[in-house]
Amino acid sequence: SNFFFFFSADAFDTKKLFVFSMIATGVSGLYSASLPSYPVMLAINVFWSVSTTLTFWSAMIKAVKNLADDAHQGQVFGFKETMCCIITFVFSMAALAVFRLTGENFVILLVLYSVMHILIGVLVAIFMPSLPPEGKPQLYGLVKGIGAVVRLKGVWLIGMTIFFTQFAAIIFGRFTPFLTSVGGLSASTVALITIVAANG
Repeated sequence: SNFFFFFSADAFDTKKLFVFSMIATGVSGLYSASLPSYPVMLAINVFWSVSTTLTFWSAMIKAVKNLADDAHQGQVFGFKETMCCIITFVFSMAALAVFRLTGENFVILLVLYSVMHILIGVLVAIFMPSLPPEGKPQLYGLVKGIGAVVRLKGVWLIGMTIFFTQFAAIIFGRFTPFLTSVGGLSASTVALITIVAANG
């Protein structure tokens, strides 16, 4: 699976990727809470696409994969997804309560999420064991692996499923300004609807 982790998880220590992803996202989030100019906010969002996707998800998948043998991979990944949904729902509801108590102050909410990212990064740095890369990924192996995967029909079906699921999620995200500006609902009420819909 070198082709999948070539740019991150197979090239660096998984623990270091986690720590970087969490703390870098949190620190940049704190800076965004200062409400900088539009170009700076745009640059921060571009950076988040790296710190929350490229360096995070490949490390997440590799770390979870190493928790069990091949016979129990499905169980481990299923448990991970279940726990992610539960934790996301609980924390989102707690954040919503803070949002309402602070008079729907988005800056405070942004600070809260950023501090949580930094805290998790520190905890990972303390408690998570290192998972160094197993050898250096080779470009030939990368190209060969991609070629093999491209020929799998199942990969295309899964890719299309993910694409249209994300497409639907993006469309649903447009309901937030619609419900506030047209429906007249408060931001916290719309946030509650979004949390329930996303985790339902």
